[in-house]
Amino acid sequence: MTGLPRKQSPVNPARCAIDITYPAYRTKLGSCPISITSDNPAAVLAAVPALLGFYPINSLVAIGLPDITAADVPVVLRMDPPRPDNIDEMLRHLVLPLAQHQVNSVVLVIVADDSDPAWRAVLLECVSLMQAVDIAVVMQIWTNAIQTGWRWWCGQELAYGGVQGEIAATTASMVSAGWPVSARREDIAVPLAADPAAALARRASLLAAQQQDPTSDPAKAGRALLDRVRSALDTTSVDDVALTDVDVVELTVALADHRVRDACLHIEQLADQLRAERLWTALTRATPAPHRAEPASMLAFLAYSRGHSVLAGIAITLAEAANPDHGLSGLLRSALTIGLKPDRIMTAGALAAQLAEEALGT
Repeated sequence: MTGLPRKQSPVNPARCAIDITYPAYRTKLGSCPISITSDNPAAVLAAVPALLGFYPINSLVAIGLPDITAADVPVVLRMDPPRPDNIDEMLRHLVLPLAQHQVNSVVLVIVADDSDPAWRAVLLECVSLMQAVDIAVVMQIWTNAIQTGWRWWCGQELAYGGVQGEIAATTASMVSAGWPVSARREDIAVPLAADPAAALARRASLLAAQQQDPTSDPAKAGRALLDRVRSALDTTSVDDVALTDVDVVELTVALADHRVRDACLHIEQLADQLRAERLWTALTRATPAPHRAEPASMLAFLAYSRGHSVLAGIAITLAEAANPDHGLSGLLRSALTIGLKPDRIMTAGALAAQLAEEALGT
């Protein structure tokens, strides 16, 4: 696949634990826009779960803004608490995604115990780093939890504060627009939990028994495999997806042909993106390693393109665990680490799909 950064050795997300979201791309796809003003801490806190897609805990959240007044939000980053010996290293991984989106100001939010001195050190280091790269910190907010009625503190010395207002209204508007807001980050990964070991072992045996006909025409065989995947994309239920062992094996064999896989990366040509997300999710659950990397990377690509980059990061991690040398997931990891804009991911996918279809003769 072309158009994405070369595969490199970015920071391991399991160690670094940085999430990136792109709210502006959700707006492009028909969701409700979220704008924030840098003079209303309570409103900023109310927007954070909708901006991230979940309620953060024990986290630093950096909300990038293109100016210091009010704007739609192009990029949001959330970071787990770093170790004391790598605060600077971790924080530097916030800067590149902000630069990718021409951010020149940022709102910093700490969601953690206000008595924790480690987070105070992180906040000070982050402010210093932002100033060093000419990104203005227009607001610093601290709260123990994002919850209606809980207190917040603000200002350089967190010298003044107030009480959070109603949180549910903002998140409800996102949910009604088709963008779920989870109670916890871990909840986003629940639909991707692997099927029982016995089922995975059974399918692994079936996949191991697959043999390619050496006399078949490669392009013709590839077109048949692509037709199988496209048929599944057209008929997948948007509710409950039930895959038989035969379905899993056939689709896994099809996606193993990277011409077939790449031909499905043109997101704007999908008849129904929600059906595609359901199919890739179900296949990620149902497919044994190392084959699991294919549907997981397809889910990651789709989620990234649609602005669901937290889901994309989780899916990439699953693909990497299934096959550490998997090419597409490695490219997506590099793109996510540097904060490559989702529209560039979509452009790369469209180009990859064009080249794949030419190779298949479609």
